[in-house]
Amino acid sequence: MTARPTAVVVGAGPAALACVHRLRVDPGVRVVLVAPGGASEYLAGALAVATGDVDASRFRAPVRLDGVEVVAATADALGPGFVRVDGRDLSADAVIAAPGLATDPVGATLGGAPTEGIVGFWDLAGAAAAAPVIEAFTRGVLTVVIATPLHRCPPAPYGLAIRLARRAARLGHDVRVRLTTPEPRPLAAIGSAVTGLLLDSCAAAGVEIRFDVQPDPDALAAGHLSGSDAESLATDLAVVVPPHRAHPLLADLAGTAPLVVADANGRTDAGAVYVAGDAV
Repeated sequence: MTARPTAVVVGAGPAALACVHRLRVDPGVRVVLVAPGGASEYLAGALAVATGDVDASRFRAPVRLDGVEVVAATADALGPGFVRVDGRDLSADAVIAAPGLATDPVGATLGGAPTEGIVGFWDLAGAAAAAPVIEAFTRGVLTVVIATPLHRCPPAPYGLAIRLARRAARLGHDVRVRLTTPEPRPLAAIGSAVTGLLLDSCAAAGVEIRFDVQPDPDALAAGHLSGSDAESLATDLAVVVPPHRAHPLLADLAGTAPLVVADANGRTDAGAVYVAGDAV
């Protein structure tokens, strides 16, 4: 009997889950999903978590799919024919990598402690750490700082700023909310048609937007806020969407760029290694 070909999918976000759903309908393919903790997180829920409206646990769920073998672990490495997990290699006829993008730390905020009024996050754990800092802020200027044009969920920083402004108004806090972006207009990097909607929505919520503001990444890493427009970055509390980079699993494929180049089917230069989702 001929062994079934094995496809190993790395990640548990929307792209990874879409891949396993497509693959598992073919009984001739063995599908293995490598997911940290065996769970999936809904990252868009981070906004509600950061504003204290919902607990992060609401947006995490174990992955249980008929016909899919779930390996509850973090992949250490991958390449043509293998995915390394806990020091052992899982053999694969095809590897589909969908680990998303990684983020750079913003000062000491990965541990939940803001440095000089700066808190950085762009995931559920970071949002949960930021929530008490945001809750305690009742007066002054709060700035949502987009560090670089490329980041997961491009409209989300605007949604966060709107949530923060509405929260302050609801609670009667004397908080002025603004957003800075390195782009010349909202979502300029992807040429979106929703630019007008974002501008109107922010204006209706009382969110001020400053464009072409370039924060210094080295300063952010050290827990400070400086950059091309000192006036726009002067703030009492900064909530930073941190710089994004290639996931360590895909660093060799991405080179110096955050994204991996692949063809229309997600195939990379590494042959039987495919990339899906935010990373491509």
